[in-house]
Amino acid sequence: YDRAAEACRALAGKVWREQEANVLASKGAVLMAMERFQEANAAFSEQAELAADLNHRGLVVRAHRSLGTLNQMMGAYETAEFFQQRLLDVAICSGDRALLIIAMLGRGVAYHALGRLDSAHAELSRALQLIP
Repeated sequence: YDRAAEACRALAGKVWREQEANVLASKGAVLMAMERFQEANAAFSEQAELAADLNHRGLVVRAHRSLGTLNQMMGAYETAEFFQQRLLDVAICSGDRALLIIAMLGRGVAYHALGRLDSAHAELSRALQLIP
């Protein structure tokens, strides 16, 4: 009984932590829309840490996409590209074609903003080849 009760408590804790990550993601999105970028960055960064601790691929993906988008909006294109690369790494490991296309699109946009037009073109062309 004690082991079963402990397992239930651990599962409940994980569910609550997943909800916390979802709330942080939504909070970050609202702050980003309000152009409170530093606060949004803090919320998305906390979400990313929590997602990594939980080893929750979906939450990690959401965090990296959000951080990439936010950094692009702030003009921090190299940081945006870093998060798009992390998203691409997750996509490659997962084998999820749709996620891979999303990650490649994000990287292509980041390369464009950095003035790396040949890289942007190549990345977007590779993404298009993955679409059935």
